[in-house]
This record gives sequence, structure tokens and C-alpha cells, in this order.
Amino acid sequence: IVDAHTVLWVDLGGSGIETIAHLRENGRITLMFCAFEGRANILRIYGQGEAVTMDDPGFDALLALFPKFERARAIVKINISSVSDSCGWGVPFYEFKEDREQLNRYIEHQSLETWKQHRYEGNGQSIDGLPGLRRPDLKDKAQSS
Repeated sequence: IVDAHTVLWVDLGGSGIETIAHLRENGRITLMFCAFEGRANILRIYGQGEAVTMDDPGFDALLALFPKFERARAIVKINISSVSDSCGWGVPFYEFKEDREQLNRYIEHQSLETWKQHRYEGNGQSIDGLPGLRRPDLKDKAQSS
């Protein structure tokens, strides 16, 4: 949480590029939080989002806000337009056991360049063909044409 109207999250990758591609298409985003223990509740944050990807200007400063992570595909920034809640009565109880470490281990065992190349190759477009990550050399060519 940056301020009363802005939230960020670190995007590590690993499950396609859908959120980033759809943010680039129209900027709309909704985050939903469910209470899996305690009082039933659902909270939704609505807003306009943008993805600052790993080779974009300003990325390193945003990543520094997440000291646990040395690498990330993007930082997603949301400018909040509204917040709402609902009962959450249909949300089941779940018990948190622990974080999984596989993704961090996978990232740590690759050189930065290998990791970035894999992100660009696997995240070039969404499943519906929207643009995803773009290598910096391709961004420059697209801007000059």
C-alpha cells in the first residue's frame, strides 16, 4: 500500500501474461480478497492499473519497495477508483500452511540473462493474442516505425 489511492504488487511470473496484457489493453483491474478464516468477508479494489516491467524506466525503484525479491517480471501499480465489500458467506474456511519455495528456487538457479530471455520468450502475448512483455530492443523498433 503506497497511499490511500495506490497499491502495488510484485509480479514474479510463472502463469502466463494475462494480467499485464489486459492492463495494457484497457487498464481496468479488480483485486478480490477473501477472508478464509475468521469473520466471512470479501473486499474488492477497483481501479486503473499499469505494469512496470523489468526493463522499463523506474522498475528498479519500485522493486526496491519489495526487499524480499531480487527479481520480478513486473510491478503492477493500481490507482484505486473504488473499494467495496460483500458478505463472503460462500467462501469456505482454509488454513494457511506455508509458502511454497519452488518459484524462488527456480529463479535463483538461473542467470539473470537466462531468466529474462525465458520471460520474454514465454510471455510475449496473452492467450487471446494481446501483447505481453516486449524486449527493450523490440520496444525501440516499434516506437520508430
